[in-house]
Amino acid sequence: MKFIRLTFVALIAMLQTFRVANFSLSSRPNAYPEIKSKRSNTLLNNIFNTRNTEDVDNSVPCSKADKNTMKLKESARNDAVLTVKSVKDYQELIIDEVEKVTILRFSASWCRVCKSTAIAYERLAKKLCRNYSSRVKFLSIDIDGTLETNKLKESLHVKQVPTGLIFHPSVGVLGQIKLGRTNLGELRKRLQIFLESGGEESDLITNLEGLIELNTEIVV
Repeated sequence: MKFIRLTFVALIAMLQTFRVANFSLSSRPNAYPEIKSKRSNTLLNNIFNTRNTEDVDNSVPCSKADKNTMKLKESARNDAVLTVKSVKDYQELIIDEVEKVTILRFSASWCRVCKSTAIAYERLAKKLCRNYSSRVKFLSIDIDGTLETNKLKESLHVKQVPTGLIFHPSVGVLGQIKLGRTNLGELRKRLQIFLESGGEESDLITNLEGLIELNTEIVV
């Protein structure tokens, strides 16, 4: 019993000491914690307000600008490269053409090389059409588009993609070329030389010699 009484007295003494210490701490000025809290809140508010301002001021105009840019790029590409989707398109854009040299690119949606060189072909078309739109025309055809486009591929003896066929209005098909990245660059140089010189179909054949494969089996 004596031991229990001593333990109880010790606990009471510890409790009184804790109360005194807690009172002394609470009675001190709490200026520094308040300043720290105010600074923290101000900083967080500034960051939050800045982010909100950026979201409101920049996100909407940027999205509109991006959409307008995409539309302009798409429009430029559509103007430079026309799409052949049917035999009727082929008739109107190639067979009935009487003035322009025509380059027709065959591609497929599953072809990786076709995808990787599509932009290069569009740039080539855009660059040459900018100065020689009255003398040259660029077309594109997806062999997986319709049954008609697939039949055009077979009738024109296109065995792989991406392949380009070059047409002259006075003689029809001159030949075909593999439209990889290297050949696209060389094709641009040779076509530009031909267009600048203002030559005839014989000059075009000479200019493209060694780059295109003449196909005597093709009948237009």
